[in-house]
Amino acid sequence: MADIFHDIEDALKQDRLKKLWRWGRWPLAAIIIIIIGIVIAFVLVRDAAETRKLEQAEIFHDAFKALEDGKPSDAAEMYLELAKSSDDPAYLIFSQFRAAEAYLSDENLAGALETYDVIAANTDVPQIYRDLAIYISSDLLLDTLDFRQINEKLAPILLEGNIWRPMAQETLALSAIKAGKKDHARELLSSLTLDASAPEGLKDRAAQILAVLGTDK
Repeated sequence: MADIFHDIEDALKQDRLKKLWRWGRWPLAAIIIIIIGIVIAFVLVRDAAETRKLEQAEIFHDAFKALEDGKPSDAAEMYLELAKSSDDPAYLIFSQFRAAEAYLSDENLAGALETYDVIAANTDVPQIYRDLAIYISSDLLLDTLDFRQINEKLAPILLEGNIWRPMAQETLALSAIKAGKKDHARELLSSLTLDASAPEGLKDRAAQILAVLGTDK
């Protein structure tokens, strides 16, 4: 009977953990992508008189409209077309991120991951966005890769001073929990709660996950 109660308690903890994992993920990622979008809007207004810019603006608008109309696959193709044809770095970066989001809306995980990998491998893209792509793809692969693979994938952004480090630590902690490495997860999460550079929402979530984990081995 005691074993049954333990199994029920463990199941409840797993359910609470899943809810916490899904809550408020990617806060900084969303902010960065929005900022890029604002930069693009500024460029569009500034250069509206140029024919090439107008053509790019039309493609961007059509892709946005396709996504709104429930055609994420078409939107992804348009965003990628824009990324290939544009000589504007802001367009290149934002269009690829938007293409990946469109693929995810279409439940095309492979397409999204491939797009994030392209961003991460492009040395012409600023490192902050390449690291962001690594972080998001790692997060998406939490249920697919084992702890060692997630750790290796996140290694470049787990270094001290990387803006995405706190978020990468959270993802690694979740992978550790999944692998049964609860002590390692507690160490990562405890570090997060004390990290002055970590967003408050992330620190709060780390504290809540720690509370759910309790002292179980």
